Amino acid sequence: MNKSNDISADDRAQALEFLLHDSEVVTRKSAVVALGRMQGSVARDMLCRALDDADEGVRVLACQALARLTDAGCLGAVLSHTHDESPQVKCGILWILANLIAHGNLSNKERSSLFEPIAIMAFDPHDAVRADAAAIIGTLHDARALDALVVLLEDDCTKVRAQACTSLGLIPSVKAVDLLLSILEDKAEKPLVYVSALDALVHQMQTQKLEDETCERALKVIEALISVEVVNAEEETEPSEVTTKDVQATAIWALGFVAPLSTCDYDHYKEILQQESDSPDSWKKKYAAEALTRLGT
Repeated sequence: MNKSNDISADDRAQALEFLLHDSEVVTRKSAVVALGRMQGSVARDMLCRALDDADEGVRVLACQALARLTDAGCLGAVLSHTHDESPQVKCGILWILANLIAHGNLSNKERSSLFEPIAIMAFDPHDAVRADAAAIIGTLHDARALDALVVLLEDDCTKVRAQACTSLGLIPSVKAVDLLLSILEDKAEKPLVYVSALDALVHQMQTQKLEDETCERALKVIEALISVEVVNAEEETEPSEVTTKDVQATAIWALGFVAPLSTCDYDHYKEILQQESDSPDSWKKKYAAEALTRLGT
């Protein structure tokens, strides 16, 4: 008989306690990795204590493990570490919170309590932390996030602005739609931001009833982006795989969703899509065909 099957998950976790205090960093890292494969409150609490380890790598691994556990019992400990000196750990903390928001069965009070710490991290000096916080704050579906996102849309980092657009798509609000349209009307914006804003705009327009004037404005913006030439695409200071062609293809995709929501006669937009269906670009051709199907052609 294999007696190891009689050992509880908590006992197995407890047996690793001494390894978390070992003088060798590699040993402590191995212990954290092992704890991350276990379930139970003991493993969770030990991982929370590992967030205090002197080594950044140990703390990052503890964040990764806690993010996989999605156990709301770690929330208090996690929130007490939002001011960690390491940007990598801060990003790890944010993704623990992201998974708890998505899968942790948090109460409304618990969700509401996350707004302030995430909003503070959205103005961290490190680009990666601000970008992650900008992406996550919208998942709270908290109207208070709009004020923070307005500021983040002016951030110097392209990824932060793009993630702010993504979050705007998750907060049902006429103001959010107006902000997204303003971003899309900015002829000096970067391709990555345009693509994120288009995706967010489609989500907004599918989830709330908007005035005809707003729908018409959206259609004009999308039409302009189908043939847009991005001013600063050749001088990207931040590496990105998103190009002007991606903006054009995404605009074609968006047109197929937005045009049917308008009360206007959209024969004009059908003509645009029919022209794009002959494009040599495979994605533009694919999205144009799909959009025409949605328009009943």
